[in-house]
Amino acid sequence: MVARDVYKIALALSKKELKQFYKLLAQHPDIEPLIIKPKSKIKASKLPDFSLEDSIRYLLTNHFNKK
Repeated sequence: MVARDVYKIALALSKKELKQFYKLLAQHPDIEPLIIKPKSKIKASKLPDFSLEDSIRYLLTNHFNKK
């Protein structure tokens, strides 16, 4: 039997039967479980702790006073 044939047959199963088929495959000793690793997230650089005055000063000097 070819994997493509089995795939076509599995697509014809109902969702309930497909879940049961997947569980049976997962329990088979020759098949390793599929482990999907999440994609690594891009770590944003952490800003230092700003006080309210610091943040107002930053906004005034960098955003509102541009010429």
